[in-house]
Amino acid sequence: MKLLTQTTRYYFMLAVALLLLSIPAIYFTLRTVLIHKLDEELREHKNSFFQSLRLITSEKELEVYKHFYEEFSLKEIDYKIEKDSIYTIEEYDSSERKVTPLRILRSGVYLNGKHYELLIRESLITTRDLITIILFVKAGILASLLTGLLVINRKLTKKVFNPFYQTVSNLKKFEIDKDSTIPEIHTRITEFNDLNKVLIQLTQRNHQSYISQKEFTENAAHELQTPLAIIRTKLDLLIQTSEMTNEQAELISELYDATDRINRLNKSLLLLSQIENTGTLDREPANLHELVLKNVSLFNEIFTSKHIVPEIAGGSPIVTTNTALLEILLTNLISNAARFTPDGGAVLIQLTENELIISNTGEPLQNPEKIFNRFHRESNQKTGTGLGLTISKQICKVLGFDLRYRFEQHKHTFILRFNP
Repeated sequence: MKLLTQTTRYYFMLAVALLLLSIPAIYFTLRTVLIHKLDEELREHKNSFFQSLRLITSEKELEVYKHFYEEFSLKEIDYKIEKDSIYTIEEYDSSERKVTPLRILRSGVYLNGKHYELLIRESLITTRDLITIILFVKAGILASLLTGLLVINRKLTKKVFNPFYQTVSNLKKFEIDKDSTIPEIHTRITEFNDLNKVLIQLTQRNHQSYISQKEFTENAAHELQTPLAIIRTKLDLLIQTSEMTNEQAELISELYDATDRINRLNKSLLLLSQIENTGTLDREPANLHELVLKNVSLFNEIFTSKHIVPEIAGGSPIVTTNTALLEILLTNLISNAARFTPDGGAVLIQLTENELIISNTGEPLQNPEKIFNRFHRESNQKTGTGLGLTISKQICKVLGFDLRYRFEQHKHTFILRFNP
């Protein structure tokens, strides 16, 4: 999830929470304030009534007063009301055909030697309508404010983060084997300027490290070839000398094998280093069936000596990739099958549109999870540098392939998927 989306989501959640909490808070606050104001008006009406009551001297005048002020209601009772009370009721209005909420003040009146119950009524409809209107206005204002904040924040953040996105884009285009640094970006934001400067220094150091490593690997491989060639030449001359005992010949043969293994190990390490430092690759269509046939033929002598007839099944899929690396990959996988299949065993190579499956019979591995580790060899393996499958895995990573291993039904199976 993008940082902008994440921050906007938090702002939105906070604003929505405030909006949802503010609406009931505003409602109850307004309702309390308006009802309190209405109660004060009821008390003022009561005071006005008692002031007018001094001028009323008969029942007839009282009836006239009640006629002009319909919100007042007097009812004769046989007890004295000691304390005023204010409450809310709902009353059905037959003329309007709806229930009307009323706020009522109840008080006691003593007139002409009689006790009366005074009820002063005020409708709450106006108050309720006013609260509703105010709530709608407030909600509209808050919603507009929320929308405006989100829009402004989104546009402003995009503008502010534009240098960051440019820096990321430059990093994506950066190729360590071709570029020495990324372009410098000037912005008014200090943090992004600092980030860009640090990344420029980092890419410069990485490019220099890459060049140094590449030169070291090439020089080391070149320098090792010369003493190895001299050792092999001297061993050849030593073998050709006369008066050599069997014990000496056996020792020389072991030295010869060790030198040969060092030479293969040197070439493998050089190849692995080159693959890991590979930049942009040239890709072209390659006929996988033809490449498999070509690489199988390289190991005909091994297959023949072990009485193995490799079987190739499937079509001729075309893969667009780097042909040189693909050939190295196929060579390693087929070589692995040829060397580690027991005498009289079976090797099956299956080709599909998206996969190459190489299976060979054999005993299960003791540590199958380490099969792609560098220099890992099973205890029963006497030959090899322990880098073949590591190189294969690294080539797949560079080419965008997927290489997996499994052991089923006494068969070692390597599955190479071109479109993982």
